[in-house]
Amino acid sequence: MSETENVTRTTDGDDGDGFWDFGIITTLVLLGLALVVFPEPATTVTGILMVGVGVSLAVLNTLG
Repeated sequence: MSETENVTRTTDGDDGDGFWDFGIITTLVLLGLALVVFPEPATTVTGILMVGVGVSLAVLNTLG
């Protein structure tokens, strides 16, 4: 294993406290759910898209 591979593996952030875990994903899901509550069709569609992207990122983060 080369030194570059070792550095990449140790700084990968597999500890679960990364930016994606509680930053973007949580914000997208919470804001998306809040927008779904409003009766305006545009906010509902935007909220559903935000929740979808947030859940997709959570799944990708879990798998990767």
